[in-house]
Amino acid sequence: MIYTSMFSNKPTTEEIVAHIREWSINRVKYGMTSSEDALSIVAEFEEWIEPEGDRLEILSLEEQQ
Repeated sequence: MIYTSMFSNKPTTEEIVAHIREWSINRVKYGMTSSEDALSIVAEFEEWIEPEGDRLEILSLEEQQ
């Protein structure tokens, strides 16, 4: 889980991307989902799982209070 407690600092965009990348790889690698869902996860997060080069383009929206 990204937030360790309700009082912890908000994670950075980079931390969120790293967490989602790890989550998606683990779901597929350890068979934590059906084959169809695994294919969908790979398709959705392909450029995060196997990035081309050392940079990713990330669009991030700020939460409105």
